[in-house]
Amino acid sequence: MEQAAERVHSSAPSGHVDPAGAATHTRLPEVTAPTLVINGLSDVPGIQEVSALPASGIPGARRLDLPEAGHLPPVERPVEVTEALTTFLRAVFQGAVSGFHPSSVVY
Repeated sequence: MEQAAERVHSSAPSGHVDPAGAATHTRLPEVTAPTLVINGLSDVPGIQEVSALPASGIPGARRLDLPEAGHLPPVERPVEVTEALTTFLRAVFQGAVSGFHPSSVVY
C-alpha cells in the first residue's frame, strides 16, 4: 500500500497533496462518514492500488470492483452503480453501516 501511496503522492496534480507535503492518504483513518469506493477493473494500470487506499484506509469502507468498467463506472455500468449505491445508502440509513447515525445528517 505504501508503494501505491507514494505513486499517488509523486504524480498527484496540485491540490491532491496537502500543503505540508504529506499525502492525504495518511488522514484516511480520520474519515467517519460511511464510504463506498467504486472501482472499474478495466481502468488504467495502477489505479487498482490507488483505489485500495481509501477502501482499506477508511474505517468500515466498502469497495465494489466492477469488471468491464474503466475510469467512469457510473457512465459505463450505470445499473450496477445505481444498485450498489441504493443498497449501500439503504444500509447506511437503516443503521447497518457502523459509525453512522441517520439523526446526525444535516439537510
